[in-house]
Amino acid sequence: MKKIIILIMGIFLCISLIGAELIGNVRVENMENFGVFVYVLETGEYDITDELGNFKIKELKMDNDYTLIFQKENLNDVRKKLSVKKNIQYENYILRQEQEKTKYKLQILLSSSSEKDGYLKIDNFPYGILLKSNKYTLSELEAGKYSGEVMQEGSFSKKINFEIKEIENNNLGVISLQTKTGNIIKINLNDPIDNGYLILYKDDELKYIEKIKEIKKNFEIKNLETGKYKLEIKTYGKENYEKVVSIKENNQIENLNITLKKLSDLNNIVLDLYPNTQPITIKIYSDDGILLKKETGKNGLHSFSNLDWSKKYDILIESEGYKNLHLKSVGVGEKIDVAMVRDIKGVRVSGTVYPFNSMAEVMLLDDDKIIAKTVCDEYGNYELESDENQKTGRKIIKVRAKNFKEYKEYRTLYKNTETKNVNIDIEPLKTSLYGRINNTINDYENLIVTIEELGMWQYANKNGRYYFADIPRGIYNISYKKLGYTEVREKVYIEDKEIRELNIELNPETYIFVKSNVNEFEISINDKKEFIKDKKFEKKLMPGEYKITFYKKDYITITENIRLIEAGEIKEINLIMKNIEKYKLEITNYIEDIKKLIELGEIREAELHLDNLKKDKDSVVLQKDIDNLYRKIRQIRDDTFDLDRKIRQDIIEMNKSIIVIENEDLTYGKKRKKLDNKYKECIEYLEKILLEKKYTEAKYEIYNFIGDLYIKLGMDNSARENHDKANRYKKLYK
Repeated sequence: MKKIIILIMGIFLCISLIGAELIGNVRVENMENFGVFVYVLETGEYDITDELGNFKIKELKMDNDYTLIFQKENLNDVRKKLSVKKNIQYENYILRQEQEKTKYKLQILLSSSSEKDGYLKIDNFPYGILLKSNKYTLSELEAGKYSGEVMQEGSFSKKINFEIKEIENNNLGVISLQTKTGNIIKINLNDPIDNGYLILYKDDELKYIEKIKEIKKNFEIKNLETGKYKLEIKTYGKENYEKVVSIKENNQIENLNITLKKLSDLNNIVLDLYPNTQPITIKIYSDDGILLKKETGKNGLHSFSNLDWSKKYDILIESEGYKNLHLKSVGVGEKIDVAMVRDIKGVRVSGTVYPFNSMAEVMLLDDDKIIAKTVCDEYGNYELESDENQKTGRKIIKVRAKNFKEYKEYRTLYKNTETKNVNIDIEPLKTSLYGRINNTINDYENLIVTIEELGMWQYANKNGRYYFADIPRGIYNISYKKLGYTEVREKVYIEDKEIRELNIELNPETYIFVKSNVNEFEISINDKKEFIKDKKFEKKLMPGEYKITFYKKDYITITENIRLIEAGEIKEINLIMKNIEKYKLEITNYIEDIKKLIELGEIREAELHLDNLKKDKDSVVLQKDIDNLYRKIRQIRDDTFDLDRKIRQDIIEMNKSIIVIENEDLTYGKKRKKLDNKYKECIEYLEKILLEKKYTEAKYEIYNFIGDLYIKLGMDNSARENHDKANRYKKLYK
């Protein structure tokens, strides 16, 4: 009897270890039963039905509940609950084509001071809704809860949550957007910095971050909403800076003059870790293994102070999904840039699924089991990584998305290695419009494609691709918009079940913005003229080089040569037009002052004033007078060249003769009298030169030597007066 009990227990234990099995059959209404993908949500075990609809799932546990997922081509996923009660359990399933879900009307009013179109972007949804400014927009969505963001060029975006109920009309009310104004925070550092981060938060939400890579002391953060912000500045060798900044009204410019405090004697170690959004733990150990400091947070700049200069430290950096980094024997005062390295324990594959907004589910399969699965992000990107039990070998990449043919690909993946750029194009099953937008610099961020008649829009992805499904037969206007580019509009006719490709090219546009001190003048841009009535005007131009000339009767003509390069670039021209007669009078007076300086012998000062006058391009109206003055200065220099050389040589010789007297073997009284007479003789000679040779340019040497001689005579006031004059001339000739 005991043997029988032991045998039964052994069989039960064996069954428990092997696991239970599900033997199932699937019948698909109005479709063949072959090829249904069945998997267990909790374990990843899967099988594919044969021609009769049969499938088998192993390694299930007795008395456990599971969720079965059934997938086939363009059918929606079907979920079925399974309770395992037998070691071998038989189940039959029927899959029916789901009816299209009912859509319910919604209406929304965008209230804004701008007349430009607005856009409702719905999270985890392939399309957005086009909103007409200050008009009610009608659209349709399935019942459910949604979150999203309302955007409009020139206004601050607003995040919203809303629910579509199973009622005839869902009124979402009025969405008011605040117009973007000239709110700016200007940051002026007393000392420039060349590393670190500038960070701005509003209500604990990151609004702005700038990594500082070059020497810089002035920063601007533009287009800020009203409200309270927290500003942080982190840089090596300085204490972290924090300040609360309030923007209370529109067009506010908040100027911050900031002095970053130096860390006391720089007894710190600084780590700059990338990527800067990854949660991280940093531990610092002494050389004998004692934990001294521990810090958790996100990657970026981390500074550890109050360390001992005479010691070395070991640093351990830990982050989930990344390899632990162990930095040994780190000295105080060091700044270390650290790039975190992914820790891939199994196999890993990443890439992009096109169309990017298909919201595709991507699976990685091996040996009748799903080893990883994910859903593409809004840009079509995916990453799949298995656990450490997976080895190098051939795997299956399976992609499934609503309204698309199922995609499968066999690929060899390697353990502990990431296979990148496995990009996949899936083929649509339903009516669609798709294509690619090209531009000269491959800049596709915030590029909006709109079907105006349907009120639908979406962003192009990072490669310029876009895709719309389920478009009814009809004629549609498609618009392509991106700030800094000329809007493109295309009219297309779409037939039933047609898959239409439409590729377009966007051309960048740039602008000049002119602010003038006069109105009613003429402008010529590369010889194309037009009349401007107002003091301010804006002109849209293609990138390139332009010669811009401004004309007005009785005013000096002004020419500007500009180069426009980047899409959306705005070149501001502050135009100061001068009345010719009034300006001539001003310049004539200025020239007369320069002539007086020349007459006084102040040649270098007169020359500097002439140089400043020449910088004013409008001074060409009196170019002849200016050239005459330059010629006169050059003539004076030519005439005094030999004299100046003689004066400088005389000063050297006088100094030598003084040194000889200072070294003579005489009694103090006789030597003192002889020296004083020599000092006075030299001063008298040099002062006579200053009176008779006013054009000499050896004035620095003369006044400096006279000042030295007065010091030796004990006449401090006269010495100071002459040294001040010498320094003035030294600066003039520097």
